Amino acid sequence: MINSIKTTYLRTSAIYQTKLRYQDHISERCATRVTQFIMFIYQRQVLIYA
Repeated sequence: MINSIKTTYLRTSAIYQTKLRYQDHISERCATRVTQFIMFIYQRQVLIYA
């Protein structure tokens, strides 16, 4: 009984950690996208005003 609870817990925590890592990866990618977009806009503005 205790063993099955333990394995279930370990499996759940492993899935949860993978999920967290995946979410971190997604948010990182979003952040880089946003940063690149801002840089792109900024460069265009500089070109327009130069």
